[in-house]
Amino acid sequence: MNYAYQVGEGGIAEALRLAEQWSGNDKICVVLGDNIIEKNIRAAVESFDKVEAGARILLKKVHDPERFGVATLKGDRVVKIVEKPKQPESDLAVIGIYMYDRQVFDIIKTLKPSNRGELEITDVNNDYIERGQ
Repeated sequence: MNYAYQVGEGGIAEALRLAEQWSGNDKICVVLGDNIIEKNIRAAVESFDKVEAGARILLKKVHDPERFGVATLKGDRVVKIVEKPKQPESDLAVIGIYMYDRQVFDIIKTLKPSNRGELEITDVNNDYIERGQ
């Protein structure tokens, strides 16, 4: 088992960057520690493992989406994620389970800190959306 310690509050994307040295060319699954998961994520992970490239996020309907990153869908594809919107376009919150291919580390290197001074995971996810992945 490997682990790294994130010094300060640099954001989820910065914390993920610490895993690059151990990931090799493998895909990676990120599970935030403050999530309560009602069901097994095995099927989602196995499905993602079959795709050649890209990312996958998990969503959940919530009654207070303005507290979360909110996904907008077109059909079954996410077309946009907005972090803590005042007027959410949907009730689909992005939960803290993210699956990425190796490109994620290159994407993180292009990020600029947000107004909060953090590298935002929402920016990573929106980059994949822009790539159609």
